[in-house]
Amino acid sequence: MTTSRMDDDERDIALRPKESGDAFDPTLDTLRVARAYHVAWTNRDFETAGQLLGEDLRTDVPLNTYLTKADFLTAVTEFGSLVDKVDLIAEYGTDDSALLLYDMHTQAFGTIRIAEQFTIAHGSITHIRHIHDTATLQAGHT
Repeated sequence: MTTSRMDDDERDIALRPKESGDAFDPTLDTLRVARAYHVAWTNRDFETAGQLLGEDLRTDVPLNTYLTKADFLTAVTEFGSLVDKVDLIAEYGTDDSALLLYDMHTQAFGTIRIAEQFTIAHGSITHIRHIHDTATLQAGHT
């Protein structure tokens, strides 16, 4: 899969708990966590992606319902293995949320543009919302 790579230092920084006295910029911190999750799953590092998800993760996605973090991570792992390439188009962050817009390329479904919104608290992703056209995915399920 082709996407931006997260080197070991970036992964360590993304997963490192905040220490007292660290300079804290909430907007940069939320983007750092969202980017780290994105780079992890797009590089098929599902273990790191899972570490960035909060235990009480809530999701709002068009086609499926995931009641637990484990359910969602299983879906990310299964679908993520079908992804050939991801092109990040834009990112935006506030104190407690981040938005990534990207094109996801797959052999099975073609290119799907996704807006992925994250709510982040204490360095963990607590809510993920996907917005994308589901017609191509639904056609692939029939």
